Amino acid sequence: MGYTIYWEKKENFDDTEWEHLWNAFDYYSKEMRVGLDQIEIDQLWHKFPFDDSIKAHDDRLVFNGIGEDSCEPFALYKNINENEVGFCKTNRQNYGHIAWAILREAHKIAPHKITIANDDGERYEAKQ
Repeated sequence: MGYTIYWEKKENFDDTEWEHLWNAFDYYSKEMRVGLDQIEIDQLWHKFPFDDSIKAHDDRLVFNGIGEDSCEPFALYKNINENEVGFCKTNRQNYGHIAWAILREAHKIAPHKITIANDDGERYEAKQ
């Protein structure tokens, strides 16, 4: 039950790629007009070292929907990180469109570094 997106990083993103992803996040979050919430630390996510705010060019990109448009937080890390779970259940909430757009952008700019997929059967393999 629910709808999930998945990813697996093969390599770290470099500074240019990461800046591109933050710019894409900024663009999509405004263009899609989807309300996003900053992540608060809770019991489920206690091992993640989230800040109180989303900061451009930080080493992780973390967001969720607001209120009834929320589900699991989307958390993409710049570097391979043991805390990155590699999936996010969005239940087709609006913020999930931004999360999928960010993953598509990551595969577009670094196709050899990341494999992405979703429950609709879309899959983009990391190219060797």
